[in-house]
Amino acid sequence: MNCTKKTIQIISLAIFLLSAGIATLLTYQNFEQKRDAYYIRLQDELSIVYGGITFSNQRSARIVFDTYINQPEILELYQQATSADESVRNEVRQQLYKKLLPVYEWLKLRNVRQFHFHLPNSESFLRFHRPEKYGDNLKGIRYSVEKTNMELVAVSGFEEGRIYNGFRNVFPIVYKDKHLGSVEISTEFDDIREEMVQQFHNRYAFMVRCGLVEDKVWTNDQKNYQSSDLSDDYLYERSYAIDDTVGAINALLKPKIQERLKTGEGFAVQAKAPNAERIVVFFPIKNMQDKQAAYIVAYNDDDTISGYYSEFVVTLAASIVGFLIIIVLLYLLINAFYSLRAKKVTLQQEREQFYRFMNASPSLTFIKDANLRYLFADKQIADFFGKSIDDILGKMDREIAGEEKIAPSPSSDKKALETDTVITVEEKLGDQIYEVVKFSLTLPDGEKGIGGIMNDITERKQAEEKLKAANQQLEANNQQLRATEKELIKAKEKAEESDRLKSAFLTNMSHEIRTPMNGILGFTGLLKEPQLTGNEKEKYIQVIEKSGNRMLNTINDIIDISKIESGQVEVANSEVSVNSVLKEQYNFFYQQVRSKGLELNYKSSLTDSEARIITDPHKLEGILTNLLKNAVKYTKTGEITMGCRLKDKAVKEDGKFIEFYVKDTGIGVPADRVEAIFNRFEQADIADTRVFEGSGLGLAISKSYVEMLGGEIGVSSKEGLGSTFTFSIPYTKQVEKESDAKENINKEPQTSFSDLSVIIAEDDKTSIIFFNAMFKNKFNKIIYTTTGKETIEKFRENPDTDVILMDIKMPVMNGYDATKEIRKFNKDVTIIAQTAYGLTGDKDKALEVGCDDYIAKPIKKEILFEKIRTCLDKNKR
Repeated sequence: MNCTKKTIQIISLAIFLLSAGIATLLTYQNFEQKRDAYYIRLQDELSIVYGGITFSNQRSARIVFDTYINQPEILELYQQATSADESVRNEVRQQLYKKLLPVYEWLKLRNVRQFHFHLPNSESFLRFHRPEKYGDNLKGIRYSVEKTNMELVAVSGFEEGRIYNGFRNVFPIVYKDKHLGSVEISTEFDDIREEMVQQFHNRYAFMVRCGLVEDKVWTNDQKNYQSSDLSDDYLYERSYAIDDTVGAINALLKPKIQERLKTGEGFAVQAKAPNAERIVVFFPIKNMQDKQAAYIVAYNDDDTISGYYSEFVVTLAASIVGFLIIIVLLYLLINAFYSLRAKKVTLQQEREQFYRFMNASPSLTFIKDANLRYLFADKQIADFFGKSIDDILGKMDREIAGEEKIAPSPSSDKKALETDTVITVEEKLGDQIYEVVKFSLTLPDGEKGIGGIMNDITERKQAEEKLKAANQQLEANNQQLRATEKELIKAKEKAEESDRLKSAFLTNMSHEIRTPMNGILGFTGLLKEPQLTGNEKEKYIQVIEKSGNRMLNTINDIIDISKIESGQVEVANSEVSVNSVLKEQYNFFYQQVRSKGLELNYKSSLTDSEARIITDPHKLEGILTNLLKNAVKYTKTGEITMGCRLKDKAVKEDGKFIEFYVKDTGIGVPADRVEAIFNRFEQADIADTRVFEGSGLGLAISKSYVEMLGGEIGVSSKEGLGSTFTFSIPYTKQVEKESDAKENINKEPQTSFSDLSVIIAEDDKTSIIFFNAMFKNKFNKIIYTTTGKETIEKFRENPDTDVILMDIKMPVMNGYDATKEIRKFNKDVTIIAQTAYGLTGDKDKALEVGCDDYIAKPIKKEILFEKIRTCLDKNKR
């Protein structure tokens, strides 16, 4: 029996230790989760505080720049700063200082210390905070100044300086399209720290990386910095004073945070010094080059973590006591069973021992049978009901309590019986709250029962409620700050979104123009190499031609969207064969699609007769071209299918419309960007547009054209699976006239170019070289003129001239006026306008003044010759 009892004791002790360990682990994990969540909350609050102050400073700087600097009086004066005469520059410096000194004095009252003008080459011109310091070049020192002067954009953010560090706002100065330099309106971080202290009543410190001070601050001004007592890698500005409490806190933190500071990430830690407890938040600050540069350190007088720890200790203690009681109870029950069998001790003796133990426990303990009737109840249970133990045994809770007293709920009793697991519940009985641990057990008769332990946790719950109320009060205090920041955040987000879209579009336009221009200029230069082979020259010429076409496409897109925006686009309807348009598109894109390893298909359910409709063929072709270009661009594998079909639609007057579709197996469109892809100056994924070349205006142009034709456009897409673009236009038919079906049955023979005399009016030297190369050995006689007046004179001297290629924009007299003068004395000579304008209305204007035809630059040889031949044949008839 001694061996059996010892074994039971060892097992019970092991179970208790395991249970206590698990309870410790779980409660400590809960403490860590609450602590870490609170740390993150403090970091977020500090980020909001810093962001709100710097955003306010940025807006104030913009107002100062627009109100006092970006004015004609100042700009007229400052444009003389780039003079080579040093005396003139000094005079400008003195006058500028005198005019803007009141503004600087006003700025200093608002914590703006840095008021600094720079020249376009980033040379310092005038520091209002140190007017005697100028002439030093800031390249390699001040990234913000370099970026502003190179890209002519305003920049804001934290940056190191030649004297101090701070939040910089640098604006480009441009007057009459001339870049004059830049101006900085900045706040030192020491002033930002003071503003944070005044608004939020915490202690804040700022420390910057040692290497930044050593590399950028003037040697004589490095004395303005002192070593940080938190890290040897950082420095404080000397104006920052450390009191005894903060010093003691920092001494405790320094060995604990060195490795975390090296990561450049934010974090929070708790530190306790004699008579002081702080939660210290480290907020990282990156400079404009996105490099870790400094930390804001916030010292929060906050005992929240200590409260969490106290809660952890109380919960852990209660859990361990509960487990101890359970283990002891189980041990006694099991030991009683073995003792009864081994020593033949009477059941009454065991019950007396059991009652003595339970009655001595501060907890309320009980045992019930499967019907939830009491088999055992200690004295505390009896006192709770106000009954004797004998009045309780054999009864259920409701039978004991009656109507005058609240009884425990039987639902948790049933759950403990059914699940065979230990459950812990909280029950409110009257004014008291109890934590009840219930577990199933086997009764002496072999039936199931439940045991229970009840502990009064009313005081603990009241303490938790007080802590909750304190947290709610803290949250209420923070709501006022969030409310005041809400409008600022909305305005900031709106401005950032607008800037993001504009910057993304302008960046893409720059890329789409500069990239082919680089190909044109680069390979043109390579063609000058004397050792090139014929194959290499052919290859380079193909690259130049491809780059030129790409740049022309981009320019055409910009012109098209500009014409659409200005309302200059008109619909010119004529009869067109839909099947022919689809076939032409198929032939045009076939080689390009096949070169990417894709399949190109087209389908039309219309007969040739059904396919002839009245619409604007140019816009129809433009829509299909843009959709097919997009499909080719965004499809890597699979196929592209285009086609059309005739459908009914009640809203159309004649009840029918033609629906076109272009389907691909490309990358697809994200669901949240489907509607945005048709917006002007916006693409499906702004952040990734550089992966694919193009202006990004094709879908916006297509949408406008579809709406001009009286139709609708839409897309269905799944990201990664492909897209199907559909658009509809009205199905309008026209009765074919007999005269329309006959086209020039008796054509005269085509004119021979070798017999022609041509006057080329062109003032651009490059274009003259181009015409000379294109017309070499082509015409009988070629005369070049550079002005409209000279063109009239040469034609009078050579009245047998057959063709005049009239440039529209020329000095002295433009092409329009020259054509009018010629038509006054000659109605027969063929005049073809050639211009780089290419805008809506230019062709009509040329025809109105007397031109026979019109061609836009860049000129394609085949098209020009065909126009000359057509006009000459027409004039002969």
